[in-house]
Amino acid sequence: MTPRPFDLTGQVALVTGAGSAEGIGLACARLLGRLGARLLITSTTPRAEGAPLVDLTDEQWRDALDRNLSSAFLVTRAALRPMLEAGYGRIVNVASVSGPLAAGAG
Repeated sequence: MTPRPFDLTGQVALVTGAGSAEGIGLACARLLGRLGARLLITSTTPRAEGAPLVDLTDEQWRDALDRNLSSAFLVTRAALRPMLEAGYGRIVNVASVSGPLAAGAG
């Protein structure tokens, strides 16, 4: 049997940010699943609602940085040791333009 290109059977994929049915995270998870990967999917709620920047509090700003930047660092750091011990793994961080366009309206 000829192997499929990008066959991920037996691999595990952790996809964060998969909370929106229309978002990049869930689309990536669906594709990885179709390619055979076992999936771990996470998301945070509530979704960004586009509050005007002038009304954003310092706490809301820090929460947004933690949700969108620190979470990528923390998940990457947590995944590194098992990947290094296994001698295999990939980390792919993806971002979109929806943050600058929608999360900080005004």
